[in-house]
Amino acid sequence: MNSLTWSGQAEKWAQYGIGTKIDGTLTVDQQTLARRVTEDTSTGAHAISQTFGVSITSATTYSHYSRLRAGTRTSAQVMLTDGSTTDYCYATFDLNTGQVTATYAGKGAWKLGNAVCVPLSAGWFECRITGLVTSATVIRGTTYMDRAGAHSYPGDGTSWLLHGGSQLESGTPTSYIPTTSVATSRYSDFLSTSDLSFLDQENGTLVFDGSFHGVSGGGMFAFSLDDGTDNGIGLYKVNGSGALTAYCGSPGGTGLGVTLADGQRFRAGIAWSAGGASASASANGQKAVTVAGAKAVPAKTLSIASARNHQFASNVLARSLAYWPRRLSDAEPAAATVLT
Repeated sequence: MNSLTWSGQAEKWAQYGIGTKIDGTLTVDQQTLARRVTEDTSTGAHAISQTFGVSITSATTYSHYSRLRAGTRTSAQVMLTDGSTTDYCYATFDLNTGQVTATYAGKGAWKLGNAVCVPLSAGWFECRITGLVTSATVIRGTTYMDRAGAHSYPGDGTSWLLHGGSQLESGTPTSYIPTTSVATSRYSDFLSTSDLSFLDQENGTLVFDGSFHGVSGGGMFAFSLDDGTDNGIGLYKVNGSGALTAYCGSPGGTGLGVTLADGQRFRAGIAWSAGGASASASANGQKAVTVAGAKAVPAKTLSIASARNHQFASNVLARSLAYWPRRLSDAEPAAATVLT
């Protein structure tokens, strides 16, 4: 759910030391009009901000991002905070290079989890932060114009940047949901098929190439070949970290010796025989390891970014999922998972 209202209309947000206008520039979707945000001459914050009510009494993850494009002001800060901006965490983003240039680990009830700048198209960047809050009745999401690492400064009355929409949600960042007068949710995006006519159930190899986004969040599958109920053949990122594990009909995963950073590309695969009763796995060219507890899998569905009837859903960038209708030898999966 996007908990912000009027997500792409900054003129309807709380405004601090700025003015907004429509100058004809289109946002990433090439249909919606962006807002030009221009700082005034006051000394202080130059920002757009929005709040919503919550009831949080234990550690809870929230994410906030803004889609921004450089103008004459080329740096911005994205912040998660309480209603009075007493407790907060934030990151600073270079809108020319797409780099995270600074982070603030957190104050009070807020602790920064991670910060990522995702390149979009036509010079736009999605500037994302994820934070952990332990207690709150109000959450505020704010996007500041930044000058030399400061979000409070004397404005020049002319410097500007473009805003193309924002999102604030519980959990890790998901794809953008435009909103108007109310917070809006939508069904999750899933990619799966039950047409397994291509598949040799007895022997095969699957190799995934891509990246996880939001690795500090819950457990996520890169892919899974399963019956919709029990663990199948799949690659999984464990809860709370980027550690990769492999499953093959087993109740527990087998670690692959790779722990991913947020957005880090990887290539990993599983090779099986005897319907899954025997399997090995490799990641990033490392020596293949035997998948412990492997057992035969009566596969019914192949899913990317989820498993077992859309559970353990992931935020992934999938470059490819390759299939061989045979079990590669233990030396071959290592070669097939080398990043190129």
